[in-house]
Amino acid sequence: MEDSSIAKLIATAKALWPSWTTAPQSGKEFEVYVGAWRTQLGDLDERFVLAGLSSLSSDGREFVPPVGLLRQTAIEMQRKAEGTGLPTADEALREVKAAIDEHGSYGSPRWSHRVIRDCVNAIGWREICMSQSPDTVRAHFLKMYAERAKVWNREDVAPPIVNELLMPLMKSLGTVGK
Repeated sequence: MEDSSIAKLIATAKALWPSWTTAPQSGKEFEVYVGAWRTQLGDLDERFVLAGLSSLSSDGREFVPPVGLLRQTAIEMQRKAEGTGLPTADEALREVKAAIDEHGSYGSPRWSHRVIRDCVNAIGWREICMSQSPDTVRAHFLKMYAERAKVWNREDVAPPIVNELLMPLMKSLGTVGK
């Protein structure tokens, strides 16, 4: 997103939340805000950011939301529009049950999302299919899914600068790829 678009977003936020007393007024302060918002929103589609801002304003918030929440809202809206979002836990479980019926314990199902794949692999496909205690496997899957979905979402929603700063550190620590 261009700086001019980000400036318009800040102006829109000021108009939607007139009580935003710490909003940048002009000059250097405004440039600092544009730069900060750019690090959080610059890689996103302007249409979804504006839709996210409108959505957040329409839920009756008294104060302007943090820019990170705006980022998360815009990404969720874009995922929904593109059909690339994380399935709900119930949808993931239905997908696993359908794969059991379709492939059986010797099959190799393909999963719609890596979080589902990671949970199935962690438990074990044969264990899921052959378990004498399906309620226990279901509970284990749902708990694992919730935890891994939270991690995936945090990683996926992070602005590019986070990875730019973390990758050299992770390489130096030898934790990349673990």
